[in-house]
Amino acid sequence: MKKVCVISDSHKMKTYVEKVRFSLCKDADVYIHCGDIFYDDPEECLDFEVVQGNHDYELGLPYFKIIQVEDVRIFVIHGEFIYFMEDDIFDYILERNQCDILLMGHTHCAQIKTLPSGKLLCNPGSVCWPQDEFSGSFLTLEIEGKNIVPEIHRFEIDLSLFPF
Repeated sequence: MKKVCVISDSHKMKTYVEKVRFSLCKDADVYIHCGDIFYDDPEECLDFEVVQGNHDYELGLPYFKIIQVEDVRIFVIHGEFIYFMEDDIFDYILERNQCDILLMGHTHCAQIKTLPSGKLLCNPGSVCWPQDEFSGSFLTLEIEGKNIVPEIHRFEIDLSLFPF
């Protein structure tokens, strides 16, 4: 069994990337960041597999990645151009790329959804700028063979960072 830790939308808040990586999810086998790292140097994302977010255009990051874990193929994209599309489009992307899970960020809202095909669409939310709750979030995937168990995790963030 392999454990995958997924974050997104850290927006220069390296403190929260480090909190997830070294404290909250330090035992994962694979680390994935769904974009909007918003750093000058992608190396600041530690050992995460990273895709380009809509604030990362100048960094030379890939627009999407396909990552194999056990018998599961994971399609990783930030999602700024597709987050609002219908489930059939997500299923098409997965089918076209022979993938089992679509990981997407951008919305800052954590989500686990089973698509009409039975495949998964997962969004880890944001580690620091949530739009769904006043807590940071990340996602874990427990993968064994083709079996996938997704789970969203929430943690306290410093609300003084918010301008209200």
